[in-house]
Amino acid sequence: MEDYFNRNFPRELLQHATEKVNFGGELNLKKMSFIDRKLVKMAEKLEVREMGISYKNIDKIASEVLDK
Repeated sequence: MEDYFNRNFPRELLQHATEKVNFGGELNLKKMSFIDRKLVKMAEKLEVREMGISYKNIDKIASEVLDK
């Protein structure tokens, strides 16, 4: 995950971040165009990733923010 953050966020932002957490995500195929659905299905064949929202990580960050 560290590599993902380093490739997608400015170094200055990462240096000031107190936490680096991924909240996950999901794709809604029903809302996608035909081309987008095909691209997603092709990408899934190349690299299988676990999809879904990480409520555990969201709760962790929320707790830390509320405790400060």
